[in-house]
Amino acid sequence: MPAPLVSLIVVTKRPAFLPAIMAMMARQDHQTVEVILCLHGHEAASLDAAPRAALAGARHVLQMPEATSLGACLNAAIAEARGDFVAKVDDDDIYGRGYLSEAVRLLREGRGEVVGKAEHFVYLRQTGQFVLRRAGESHQVRKFVAGSTLVLPRRLASSLPFPDLRTGEDTVFLRTCYEAGVRVYSSSRKNYIYIRRSGGAGHTWAASDQFFVDGGQGIPLRRHPDLTSADLLRLIEA
Repeated sequence: MPAPLVSLIVVTKRPAFLPAIMAMMARQDHQTVEVILCLHGHEAASLDAAPRAALAGARHVLQMPEATSLGACLNAAIAEARGDFVAKVDDDDIYGRGYLSEAVRLLREGRGEVVGKAEHFVYLRQTGQFVLRRAGESHQVRKFVAGSTLVLPRRLASSLPFPDLRTGEDTVFLRTCYEAGVRVYSSSRKNYIYIRRSGGAGHTWAASDQFFVDGGQGIPLRRHPDLTSADLLRLIEA
């Protein structure tokens, strides 16, 4: 059976992160992919050299005004997708090489109509601390998974669009899935780390680092606030 095409949906307000996330997606085990990229509040012509060069890896690039909501940006990008599945990818998180292949396998096995990660690691850059959130919630149907880990059939994403919201669009989307009887399956905690930058700077979700510490389990690992993306990939792919 041929490998299904996965459309990677990347909406970014931070073009400086594009080279890293494009490289991460290029090294996925599941190679049958296309990237639909949405520049949110930026124009391609005004980007620095490295982010502008990274655009070449996308099949389609949209340029949306800053006033456009994140939900509307996601829907516009999905409308350009050609894949059997779409994957919502955050520009600054860490995705291991087996990330997509696991999600695609679970979708094809019928474990759920949407796949994501409820149990997942968080890396707090300010303190170098690792936290495991929602421990024990892997390999089961759940109401909630991390919004940056959503993978689902394109036809479902088209028929059940994201709400026109600037923040919380993934939470409302998942609530809508639950109310519509759409099964959301939590995969393993492998191959993904949610990156939380210093003090929540630049994140649409305004939560303190202490929120993640209080709501998770600390990982017994020596703190190091300067780990690179390559360092983090080695940790989750070991």
